[in-house]
Amino acid sequence: MPCARILPLLLVLLGVLLPTPSFADLAVEGKIPPFASPTTANNDGKMGELAAAVTDGGKPVENAVVLFEVYTTHGTDKGSHDAQMKEMEEILAGRKPAPAFRVDDVKLTGEPQRLVGASRGNGLYAAPFRFPYGRLFVKVTAIADGRPTVAPILYSTRIHCNQVNLDGFARQKEFLDHAREIVKRGNFTMLERAAAAMRKDLDAGHSMRFMIVHHEKDPRAYDDRLAALALAAKNKDPRTAAAALDRLDNAYAEALGIFLRVDLAPEQTVTTGRPASFRLRLYDPVNNHPLRTSLVVVQPEIDRAAETHAKAEGFHARLHAGHGGGDHSAHAHHHGPATPTAVPPGIVPRSNPDGSLTFSSTFEASGQKTLRLKLYYDGREFTHDLPVKVEPGPGKESGRVS
Repeated sequence: MPCARILPLLLVLLGVLLPTPSFADLAVEGKIPPFASPTTANNDGKMGELAAAVTDGGKPVENAVVLFEVYTTHGTDKGSHDAQMKEMEEILAGRKPAPAFRVDDVKLTGEPQRLVGASRGNGLYAAPFRFPYGRLFVKVTAIADGRPTVAPILYSTRIHCNQVNLDGFARQKEFLDHAREIVKRGNFTMLERAAAAMRKDLDAGHSMRFMIVHHEKDPRAYDDRLAALALAAKNKDPRTAAAALDRLDNAYAEALGIFLRVDLAPEQTVTTGRPASFRLRLYDPVNNHPLRTSLVVVQPEIDRAAETHAKAEGFHARLHAGHGGGDHSAHAHHHGPATPTAVPPGIVPRSNPDGSLTFSSTFEASGQKTLRLKLYYDGREFTHDLPVKVEPGPGKESGRVS
């Protein structure tokens, strides 16, 4: 019987027969990995396989129909992301057994994706499956000779990306810079539209909020402070708007810290006219390893105020045209080394055996400076700005960037 005719019949049978007790002799056991590590073929949305073994009285069954019902979810197995990742490492290393969940112990919501397994011989049935990121649960049912049985265990699988995706963070940071310029101008109508565009971006695709929720962290701090900014814009209150924007900047920095830690340490006091040496470390906290960059470019003494003002002009034009910040509905799936089409101007640091990066720069004037990092990693580019305090040097303040 063709598969297209088997599945509707199977679903009818399930609806009628599943409430009755399973027969003791008929058994089904899923052969589904509890975790997929970044080194397995199941990662990065690649094709994998759902499999199950069906036996009757301990003997393989060759004429069964096996149904895999896949529920995607977040956090319903009562384990934090960090705990799950630690558990994944221990299971993959063989230090502890895989977790088991009774079918009745986990509340499954939403409509599952249903796949029918094909016989592979010796009682084994399998269906190709493209594993997405995140946690999913798999319920396995087998029917043989009109007898249904449900696997007593609900199979919990987490597929985890081995590099962070900061695309949504980059968009929100650009919005924040534009909002800062808008607040300076006192254009509250434009500020309302900018806040709405930021909210729209958070609600669509592989956004900043998606990354936070996907890793089972709490997104409410940023959401609440964005709501406060929108309210200040609506009330046309410049002081409240500026304070709300400050708090929103802090919430952004806290959220970014979940996924990226940047440590920049000068090896001596930075003064004008003298080369200053810096040591840079980039770390991916959520995956517990250094950020695996293919290229880092350092750009000292960026004039962020002038740059933000210039970018805001184009941003205002886009908002007035009704684009509302653009469409970010598609998930990003860039993987592999990232290299720019043209290497931007700046300093390429030296890589050290301990994983750190070192470079030197000479600053022309004292004061608070902005040092920009252009990071190319995992098919992406991310821009991160860092403050650097430059003290007056002896004699005339002059120098160069080396």
